[in-house]
Amino acid sequence: MRSFRRWAAVVAVVLAGCGDGSIQSPDFTVVTTVEQLDIVPGVAQSLPAGTVLRLDAEALVSQTVPPGTRDANGNPITHRQETQTVTSQAQWTSSNTAVARVDRGVVTAVAPGVVTISASFEGLTDTVDVTVTDAVLQGVEYVKPEGTPRATNNTYSVISGSIVPFEIYGRFSDGSVRRLVEGTGANQFQVTWSSDDTGVATNGSGGRTFTTNAVGTAAITGQVTNVTGLVPDAASATLEVREVNAFCASEFRAPAAVASGAASAACLGCSVEQPELVIDGDLDTFATMNITAGLLFLANTSLTVYDTTTVRITPGSPTGFVVSRPFADLVSAELLSSLTVETLQCNAAGACTVVESFSGQDNALLLSLLGFGLVGDDATVLISTPPVTTAANGLRLTFDGGLVNLLSSLRVNTACGVAIPPAP
Repeated sequence: MRSFRRWAAVVAVVLAGCGDGSIQSPDFTVVTTVEQLDIVPGVAQSLPAGTVLRLDAEALVSQTVPPGTRDANGNPITHRQETQTVTSQAQWTSSNTAVARVDRGVVTAVAPGVVTISASFEGLTDTVDVTVTDAVLQGVEYVKPEGTPRATNNTYSVISGSIVPFEIYGRFSDGSVRRLVEGTGANQFQVTWSSDDTGVATNGSGGRTFTTNAVGTAAITGQVTNVTGLVPDAASATLEVREVNAFCASEFRAPAAVASGAASAACLGCSVEQPELVIDGDLDTFATMNITAGLLFLANTSLTVYDTTTVRITPGSPTGFVVSRPFADLVSAELLSSLTVETLQCNAAGACTVVESFSGQDNALLLSLLGFGLVGDDATVLISTPPVTTAANGLRLTFDGGLVNLLSSLRVNTACGVAIPPAP
């Protein structure tokens, strides 16, 4: 709103000569009046928190002229008017400095809300409303694995076979750095995620969750695509994928992997206990395959793992299981107990077909002779296949009872997608 109160400053001057056709008079007094004060722009303004807006104050000034003064067309006039910028001379105030501050016409948006900005000069005041909106995204700051503290070197280490969801952070106009909520709704951001080495880490669904498949490094990049003018619009982090343990370069791991056990009908009291511990990522836990009574090679138990979200078993690499035998298990009468490892192709329903099969007796020399590799010690060993020829997403271990079996058990600690070959 505007006030049109007039203020007059009287200045006495002695006219030595006008040069504009006016009649000179030593008694003439020049009267200067501020007719009007306007904030420019004079309409309501809107700006995001953390940004600034420049306002100007303009005064309409009228000054009397000596009698007989004429304009450029020869018409007699009594005063002249001109607009003067008085931004620096005016007094500026904000109705709520918690929402917006003002200094010499420069408005700084602080927090969402509505304020009235006022400018006063020579007894006149003008106002304009300013709406401060939420801070806007100005650039992408960094990406990192979800739930992990930000690394100063922007590098994060995980084991092969891990499922790693990433999150992206942005720098806003109010100076804050916040995680960006992905989506298509209000105050959400559309982000494209990628890996520069999908053999090491891949996001098969195209989202922010990556699966690490092999040892190596991959640059993970998140790019905001629904906001223009961001500087920068993307950020990257290095994902270092290391071996899972001394036995596995990668392993089957929950929640993507599924594990189940089964026993043949002729195997009385046989069982597979806690098969889910094979895919829990902890080498110190294990499933137990038990054969309590069996005859004529009909007794067996099997443990199957698969992951339909990715190819865990790759051509040219061995695969296998980390197993252990309990030292206290001394009551045993098996004759030719044996292990068979099969690679599988499984669907989401859990139906699997055999791709390749490898078998051998549970004996270090025989296992070596039959193409298995054995590393570790007597307590925990790796039963590995030769390099496979066909990709697969599942693996099965079968524990055969042999000709006669009274009591036998086998602990299965983990299932390797890619096994580390034994030393020559």
